[in-house]
Amino acid sequence: MATFNNYKHVFTPIRIGPLTLKNRIQFSPMVCDLTNAAGEATQAYIDFVEMQSSTRAGLITLGATPVDRVTGTDYPHELDITDDGKITGLRQLAEAAHLYGAKLSVELVHAGRGAHPDLLKTDYALAPSNIPIPSQMQYIKEMDQHDIEHVVACYADCALRIYRCGFDAVMIHCAHGNLLAQFLSPLTNKRSDIYGGSLDNRAKVPLMVLRAVREAVGPKCAIEMRISGDEIVKGGMRINETIEFIKMAQEYIDLVHVSAGLIVDWRTQYYTMPPYYLPRGANVPYAHAIKQCPDIHIPVATVGGIVTIAQADEIIDSGSADICAMARALLCDPELIKKSYRGEPETARPCLRCFYCNGEYGGHITCAVNPALGRKEKYATVMPANKKK
Repeated sequence: MATFNNYKHVFTPIRIGPLTLKNRIQFSPMVCDLTNAAGEATQAYIDFVEMQSSTRAGLITLGATPVDRVTGTDYPHELDITDDGKITGLRQLAEAAHLYGAKLSVELVHAGRGAHPDLLKTDYALAPSNIPIPSQMQYIKEMDQHDIEHVVACYADCALRIYRCGFDAVMIHCAHGNLLAQFLSPLTNKRSDIYGGSLDNRAKVPLMVLRAVREAVGPKCAIEMRISGDEIVKGGMRINETIEFIKMAQEYIDLVHVSAGLIVDWRTQYYTMPPYYLPRGANVPYAHAIKQCPDIHIPVATVGGIVTIAQADEIIDSGSADICAMARALLCDPELIKKSYRGEPETARPCLRCFYCNGEYGGHITCAVNPALGRKEKYATVMPANKKK
């Protein structure tokens, strides 16, 4: 730990399965839309990952990346990891992440009933039960055994591909109402077969995915799992069941990443990326409940409205988490970690939590107070103003 700041925890290393992270800050996953139409990483995407690494975050997790581009895509220009033809760009992303000593992961997802109608290559969406979302695909196919086994195989195939491309970890997205969360939640799983009813049954498909991914990548690749500590809606997954599921899942994973809410539900979607009218660290209580459970023995990360290194250090000091994930604060000022390490946190450009970086549908990542974000080539050299204002 540096002697010129007062942070007791953030800058200490931590072991995550086979990995040692240099500090306790994770660059949280955000879709950046810097691929081309074929889902290949562009130079802008490689530059973006290099910027993420230059922040000195210990772990970078790339944003939602579908394991099946036929039935599972929910957003345009998501990275394609389903095709060996994309390996060159994926290797370049890994090289960019490692440039400043970060470890690299990617958030693997299948959107299920949340797949966007314009992006589907079928005339239906897959889900555990026929419960469509308004404005999304209204034709839902209740998944049969073949569908389930196909999706499980897709997760394993994509995880192995990115591991072979030099990624250090994979994140399995079981949060925010995506397909695996749809199986877990009593709100969206109304099945009467072996995959529905009790939590043990609802957990079968997510556990099948975790087991298949672990078997595919082996012991040298870390597996993190993202989960909503609570879906915060009537009839949804609650913290007590989340804790019970993590107890089952920890056999296969090295880190649990705790968020909250449902991206497909207007009432709770903002817990997935808390704006200014929600409290800072809005999801920390759920991470705290998980971290304090004596039967859970893997590290816990939390995310949502964490905007300063001091706040992150306090969260870890309180026993609420081992790692704090940040995205918007690091997009706003990529020097935040370094400035805090030097004992100069007051010089960092503050994040407004304004949601501008979430962007328009199909628009690449931007920031209201950092115009260079996503535009490294254009703003490689910023000339000083001839006349200061």
